[in-house]
Amino acid sequence: MKVFLLTFDLHNEDVRPSILAEIKNFQSWAKLTESSYTLVSERTAKDLMDNLFFRLLGGGDQMYIIELGADWRGRGPKEVIQWLQDRSRYA
Repeated sequence: MKVFLLTFDLHNEDVRPSILAEIKNFQSWAKLTESSYTLVSERTAKDLMDNLFFRLLGGGDQMYIIELGADWRGRGPKEVIQWLQDRSRYA
């Protein structure tokens, strides 16, 4: 399983509920900020974007899906840090 960072900036906030619903369909995910989430999937970043999220985005919307790797650091809620540590390949 891979851990992905999904971050977005929406021109049209009407699509936010649909994006959040897709994120929450994953068995394991964590909210980092209002527009940044992590999720666990066997899929690739390309597959997630092309077949799941791209259809929800409109003109001016931005989204990035990045597979998390070796080293990371963060400051935030304990439960988010713990979530990341539990799923990090190199924790």
